[in-house]
Amino acid sequence: IVGGLAVTRLSGVVGDRRLGAHQLQDIKEAGPAAVGLAVALAIAIGLRSGARGGPLALEAADVRYVLLAPVDRDIALRAPARRQLRFTAFVGMVTGATVGLLAYRRLPGHPVYWVGSGAAVGTAAGAAMSGAAMLASGRRIKRTLATAIGVVLLAWSAADLALRTTTSPASLLGQLALWPAEVRLVSLVGLVPVVIVALLGLRAVGGLSLESAERRGRLVSHLRFAATFQDLRTVMLLRRQLAAEVPRAKPIIRLR
Repeated sequence: IVGGLAVTRLSGVVGDRRLGAHQLQDIKEAGPAAVGLAVALAIAIGLRSGARGGPLALEAADVRYVLLAPVDRDIALRAPARRQLRFTAFVGMVTGATVGLLAYRRLPGHPVYWVGSGAAVGTAAGAAMSGAAMLASGRRIKRTLATAIGVVLLAWSAADLALRTTTSPASLLGQLALWPAEVRLVSLVGLVPVVIVALLGLRAVGGLSLESAERRGRLVSHLRFAATFQDLRTVMLLRRQLAAEVPRAKPIIRLR
């Protein structure tokens, strides 16, 4: 539904006037890096979310009784992690397909190819975002390190955009989105890091912090309840509290 509304609204903004030869050449040179910059931004957001305890929002009962039971946490969290990965991949697929359909209105090529390539890149970006978040959460990567990795990825893609090169994995993945205009098999290399990050994230999800998982699940449940009653003030307050969750920097009692 959201994808259909977005296409309807954005079609009038994008227009349907075909690009010229020089404009098409600019798209071929700078387009992969531009799409790669968006992919790198999604991965950076995933790393930041994982460093804060995301992306899973478990119920308090699951944390207290399932994760504290004598069962391997990887097995207990396998189903929620897969659902989260499928959800983000689906959202990315819808977003990518919408962008591909809008690109077809200005660029040459068959609409099925544009929608298919956009959906493929969106799915990969969503999976990479969720996998990076689960990897950062399971390995308990600090926020400063997660932010630094995200900044490096963004800077790499921004450098590709400024120099009109294709060197970063995100830019290679962005090159896959322009296959209907120009096919380059080297862009398939950009899918390899996505698969690796998603698999590593699924394997590392069992190492998440129970304290942050319980607190995050409690805040998310309150957030959903407030959103059901359209209490915007409570939603914003809980969202701010969820985003500003900072553990104690110094322990109360230091043990050897």
